[in-house]
Amino acid sequence: MLAQEILLKRRAEILHALCSSGSGEHLEGVVDMLLAQGELGWEDYQNVLVPGRALYSNARQLLDLVYTKGADSCGLFFSAVKQVLPEEQSAGFFSSQRPSSLDDRVKPQRTATEDLLTQRPSLVCKLQGCIDGVLGALVESGHFSSTDCDGVQLPIHTPCQQ
Repeated sequence: MLAQEILLKRRAEILHALCSSGSGEHLEGVVDMLLAQGELGWEDYQNVLVPGRALYSNARQLLDLVYTKGADSCGLFFSAVKQVLPEEQSAGFFSSQRPSSLDDRVKPQRTATEDLLTQRPSLVCKLQGCIDGVLGALVESGHFSSTDCDGVQLPIHTPCQQ
C-alpha cells in the first residue's frame, strides 16, 4: 500500500495520535523534522503551525500539505511520526511496505542556516530545559538584544517554538 493511501485510510488515527495529548509538541516535532529534511519550506512551516489556530486544525493542514506533495512526502512524514511518537502509538500506521526513511535521502552540501534547520529537532530537545540560560548567553555575547529575548519568552510560545 502506498504511503498516500495509508495517510488517507488512517487520517483520523494519525490526527488523534498527534493531538490527543493536548500539546503541540508531537506535531511540532514532526514539522521540525520535515523542515530539517527540506520536505517543507519555511512558508509551509508557518502555514502549518499557525499560532492561535486549534491544534487539530494545524495537524489537518500538515496532513493535507503532505498528501498533496505525494507518496515520497507521505513516506517521510511517516518516518518522522515514527521518530516523534512513542512506538505503541505509531506502530499501527505502517503497512508491510515500510515508508521511505528520512535517512534515505542524499544530503547535498549545506549552508550554516541549512545545518541549523537540520539540527533543529535535536537542538530543541536539548534546549527545552535551559532557555533562560541560553538567552542570557546570547545577550552577553551580543548576538541577541533584550527585545529578542522578550520575543522568545512570550507566553504564547510552546517550549518547541521557543
